[in-house]
Amino acid sequence: MNEPADSKPSEIAFFIPSYNVERQLCDTVDTIRRAVSRANLKNYQIIIGNDGSTDQTGEMADQLARSDARISVIHNQVNRGMGATFIRALEEARSHQILTVPGDNDLTEDTIHALLLHRSEADMIVPYYLNREIRSRFRNGISEIYCLIFTLTFGVFLRYMAGSGIYPVEKLRAMKIKSRRVTIVPECNIKLILAGCTYFEVAGYAQTGEQGSTVVRLSSLVDVIKNFIRLCWEVFVSRKGEFGNKPKRIIPKISSPEGLV
Repeated sequence: MNEPADSKPSEIAFFIPSYNVERQLCDTVDTIRRAVSRANLKNYQIIIGNDGSTDQTGEMADQLARSDARISVIHNQVNRGMGATFIRALEEARSHQILTVPGDNDLTEDTIHALLLHRSEADMIVPYYLNREIRSRFRNGISEIYCLIFTLTFGVFLRYMAGSGIYPVEKLRAMKIKSRRVTIVPECNIKLILAGCTYFEVAGYAQTGEQGSTVVRLSSLVDVIKNFIRLCWEVFVSRKGEFGNKPKRIIPKISSPEGLV
């Protein structure tokens, strides 16, 4: 059944970056639907970004869009990267907030629900994961080193630097976001926080483990290093006037404990 889209701005937009996820895409959309239903959200938007998939991801995305007017699809003819697709989704968002939900159904329903319940606590709602044991020691080690480098360099203390949370759409549009691949997440986190955005961390769970994880390749490592150097240049030299704020963490209230609800 094709449900009519609301003409007024949606409460939140969900961006689903998708590359060869034909087996998980429908489950991802269903997970979002269950979470928004629990959070009593009626007016929301789902933007599927088919990033040059070579399987049936694009066709499945189009089929989902035909069945629900709240869903729209961005098609890249070739793989351009999560960051490039996110920037396109940002322009299509009809909401004040946007949340990235991986197309491999990595975020659990409870995690999305918790993020939504806290969406008014701060400018940014950022997740971190409790069940890190589902991923290898090597991947966890890389993540720890990555987070430590960003923490020591920029003075931003996040439990999970690569966690894409709920972001303010207009503030991101006004920034010059340059990363075109997964490095867009730490770039958004660092720039938004140092630009003065408040942030609130929410505990959650991942559920895909090593499945669909990005293999550490030389090309991806080069991209990480290149974008880290560029981010340092912007924050400390070329645009330091924009990013001179101290991080503003919002502390959870005793009656509203941090984490899953």
